[in-house]
Amino acid sequence: ANKSSSIMNYILIYIIVGSVLTSLWDWLTWKTENEFTNKERAICILIWPLALGLYLWNLYNTLKKK
Repeated sequence: ANKSSSIMNYILIYIIVGSVLTSLWDWLTWKTENEFTNKERAICILIWPLALGLYLWNLYNTLKKK
């Protein structure tokens, strides 16, 4: 029982981090043309490491050009 509760903790933390990052992005893009739909919010919560990685990669490339 201990091992399965450990896995559940990781899943819960993963979803909480995804929700926090998605909420932050929602707050930053509120009332703009980049505002998320509910489908985009759900996808972002599930694949947030990829979304964060793409964001950081684009940020790095943008700053490198300056």
